[in-house]
Amino acid sequence: MSETSPAFEFVCERLETIAKISRIEARGTVRLALREVGKNPAYVSPQDMATIVTRVLPRMLQTRGVRDSAQICQEIAIQLSQAKLASGATYLDPAEVFARLGSDRKKSTF
Repeated sequence: MSETSPAFEFVCERLETIAKISRIEARGTVRLALREVGKNPAYVSPQDMATIVTRVLPRMLQTRGVRDSAQICQEIAIQLSQAKLASGATYLDPAEVFARLGSDRKKSTF
């Protein structure tokens, strides 16, 4: 099993409790929401996770038959914003790294 960020764990635990779904359903749904926006569960920050919870997760829960999905997600987002969580592992997006490398170097001519 891969490591996951504290924000991922927090959201999954709250989703399981509030929405009354199984652990595997909660984790799988959150993983799918992260995948949809190109985020990795190991590196997602609390800020990114809050955005995903409010914008992506309600629709995914609704398609899975969870009632009041928007309200549930709003509650989880509020709890997430109040929680004192670490940002998770440091992750550098390869595109960002290469963009910085390209902008820091002067172009050389051969």
